[in-house]
Amino acid sequence: MRNKVRLIYRYANRKLYDTASKTFVNLAKVLEMAREGLRVKVLDRRTGRDITRPTLLKALAAEAERLAAGAWEAVDPAEIRRLVEELRALRKAIERLAEEV
Repeated sequence: MRNKVRLIYRYANRKLYDTASKTFVNLAKVLEMAREGLRVKVLDRRTGRDITRPTLLKALAAEAERLAAGAWEAVDPAEIRRLVEELRALRKAIERLAEEV
């Protein structure tokens, strides 16, 4: 099932709807799905345009902002390295997806 694309629609009110679970999800959940290895595809519901890349980048930026808002001295350096590696892996996954399209 990992090869199946998880289709998510973004509506005009910026809500994200996961067609597999038939529920609305937030950016963090979309990012979590991608991290779990699911192939995520986000489409603008009105135009049908593929907005996967900007959506995932927005989710990453939101997570980075959340981390930056905390005290950096309290953040474990191993956690920072783990996040950097996840960003690199996600970037490669996005590039592979872009090549398939």
